[in-house]
Amino acid sequence: MRKHGRIRRKYYSARLIHELIGLYKEYPDKKLNLIETPPAEIYLSEYDRITHLAYIDESRKILEVINISYEILLEDKWVTIVRFDSHHGYLHRHTRISLENETEVDDSIGVKKKGKPHLWYTWSIQDIKKRFIEYRARFTRRSRISNLGY
Repeated sequence: MRKHGRIRRKYYSARLIHELIGLYKEYPDKKLNLIETPPAEIYLSEYDRITHLAYIDESRKILEVINISYEILLEDKWVTIVRFDSHHGYLHRHTRISLENETEVDDSIGVKKKGKPHLWYTWSIQDIKKRFIEYRARFTRRSRISNLGY
């Protein structure tokens, strides 16, 4: 009796997608054109928002997560605290250290590692919606900000 093997689904590797994006940038007259979505904003409150954009193809399929960022309003200026991107071929998080120190720490701990860019895109937005209060609290503690005015 023949054993049935596991059905293998076709997943594009992140490196392949990254190479394709590079090729389409070099050869814009190819069949598939990359389109950069305009930045869109999702307001979580009066002082918190998510800004997101991605590369899509003509069929509106997401090929790369360019930037999904969580920003807070401080002194009439939007400050990015956490952002996700897939620039290196996989989804990872950049966290700003503090208000004085603009250095970002890259990590992928607790970040969705498997899947396709459209799943990463959705996951990143949902993660920020679930954890934005935690991100804000950590940032304000590191920045030694006691009163944000809200």
